Amino acid sequence: MTVESRLDLFAVKTLRKLFVQSGFGLIHAHDVKASVYALLASFPNRDWRLVSTHHGVKGRYNTKLAIYEQLYRYLALPFFDLVLAVSPTDFETIRNFWPLSAKTRLHENGLTLPPVLPENKGAARDRILNSWGIDSSQGELILGVVARHSPEKRINVVIKVFAQLSQSLKCRLIVVGDGPLTFRLQQEAVSLGVQDKVHWMGYNSKINEEMAAFDLLLSLSKNEGLPLVLLEAALSCTPVLATGVGGQADLIDHGSNGVLVSLSDSEETIAQIIYSLSGNREAMEKMAEALQGKVLSHYSQEKWLKDLRAIYDELGVTMNVS
Repeated sequence: MTVESRLDLFAVKTLRKLFVQSGFGLIHAHDVKASVYALLASFPNRDWRLVSTHHGVKGRYNTKLAIYEQLYRYLALPFFDLVLAVSPTDFETIRNFWPLSAKTRLHENGLTLPPVLPENKGAARDRILNSWGIDSSQGELILGVVARHSPEKRINVVIKVFAQLSQSLKCRLIVVGDGPLTFRLQQEAVSLGVQDKVHWMGYNSKINEEMAAFDLLLSLSKNEGLPLVLLEAALSCTPVLATGVGGQADLIDHGSNGVLVSLSDSEETIAQIIYSLSGNREAMEKMAEALQGKVLSHYSQEKWLKDLRAIYDELGVTMNVS
């Protein structure tokens, strides 16, 4: 369905018609815009249950979005039957608003991919890099970032960190994804003189299978729910360095199964941390193995689906898909 504007009343009307004709027992929407449209299409009355999954409650990257977030939480979410949070941090934030305290549930992300075993990581790395046209035998540290090119992902900071690091270390940066800031980010790499060491891969639907190419995944976002890319990195046995925000801080135990940095840390500080890590590959491998073990134990797609069935059962709705 095409939505032509921020508030497209024709789309709302079309959506309600679909809901009524389909006989759905439950409508489950994700994040602000989709949930608001589902809610508007459910007025003035409805025969279905409404569920909203909310991602990254804190840290909307500008004032306007922060205001939308507050209005959504206080004026829209109370009309839903249940509100799902994808990380413990989001869960605590949402349920502290008393109209939502009894209807908020924790439903963490989960996925199932064949894990790259630690003993197979090196061979997988070399194979994937060579398939990308990158010589894997040069002894370079391969850094990766997988994210939409939008302000909250802070890929500009990643590029500045990389520029600092490349002054003292042989390294390459693989940037996967696209978005409104792509051209500006590419110009940033040019201005810092690292354009020959940065590979712009664009959107790659197979990156979850190819993350083993990275020696270290960087996620320096201003805020996150529980990003699937971190779970995918874990299953590829790739260590992670991330900002200690939202679900990233819930997933990563600093120094044990990954490295957390602060939003206030400078590019020079983060570059120095990565430089130190590069000199201790054994420690990086142990962190990657520990994160993989945690994800395999607690974040499987099977568990995700089982928990979702329990949530739907609570609302008296039978889930017939697998």
